[in-house]
Amino acid sequence: MIDIEKIERNEHYDVPEGYFDQLPSRMLDTIRKERATRRNVFFLSVAAVALLAIASTLFLNFKKQEQENQRQIVIEAAQDEKELEEQMIDYYNTELAQMDYYNF
Repeated sequence: MIDIEKIERNEHYDVPEGYFDQLPSRMLDTIRKERATRRNVFFLSVAAVALLAIASTLFLNFKKQEQENQRQIVIEAAQDEKELEEQMIDYYNTELAQMDYYNF
């Protein structure tokens, strides 16, 4: 049987001076950095969603306004045409128009 006490003990690993004294603070720094990174990713995600919502709302409002403008142009054109038609009817119904007709 091997006597464990007689085996030569060699330290295979060297630890830098003060490594274990600084370990807790280095671990806390690493944890804080990870939390800050996660927080930044979360806020960036929220900001991206908010920006997308604002942009889509503005785009839809712009399209709606553009459609309303087109509709208004069509209505105005129809009204102008109707006014012209009424003016022509009035002209032909006047005595002057009747006289012009009979003189030719």
